[in-house]
Amino acid sequence: YTDKPSLIPFAAESTVAFETGLQSSFAGKTAIIAVNLFDYEIRNYQIERSFSPTDYFVATAPRARSLGAELEATWKPAAAWTIEASAGLTDATLLEFHDPLTGDGYDGKRAPYAPAFTFGLNAQCRSTKGWFVAGSLSATGKTFYSEAEDPTYAQRAYALVDARVGFDAARWRATLYVRNAAGKGYYTLIIPGVNSASPGPPRTAGTELAVKF
Repeated sequence: YTDKPSLIPFAAESTVAFETGLQSSFAGKTAIIAVNLFDYEIRNYQIERSFSPTDYFVATAPRARSLGAELEATWKPAAAWTIEASAGLTDATLLEFHDPLTGDGYDGKRAPYAPAFTFGLNAQCRSTKGWFVAGSLSATGKTFYSEAEDPTYAQRAYALVDARVGFDAARWRATLYVRNAAGKGYYTLIIPGVNSASPGPPRTAGTELAVKF
């Protein structure tokens, strides 16, 4: 959606990926830890968004790089309990990029939409009688939504807490749940070009009944 013909076409994106990892188990396989490292060398990194109120198109960064590490861990301290944790760090950089409308250079800036880190923690207890209770914490690091790293169009780091409790029978399952239990205000998307954003869902509580066939 643009009246500038030169901005309509865009080149194909290509990535050369380097990955390595290690996984190991401990304590009679009740604990498992996995570590992964990656280096993605990207050509013509595609950025799709509204760059202005009248221009929505795909711009490309001739060169970009994404470096990062991921950690995943699972622990079963008892037969009924499962605890899982995950964490990721990402350094996504536009090695070469110029704003297609203004020509301003943003070499070395962080790629938009890429959070600095992610973290997740889940714990669940499930009894042999069918009762279960679970809770989770998820965190997302600061995210920029413009190539200029404009703080006006950035989402600060935030964390969400969810919980559920219920009973699981052979033919049915009943659950009580709450999402975003702390009522955290945050944005799932920010669009600088049209000065708008999409807020995340507020605290939500409910019930669910599932019948199995």
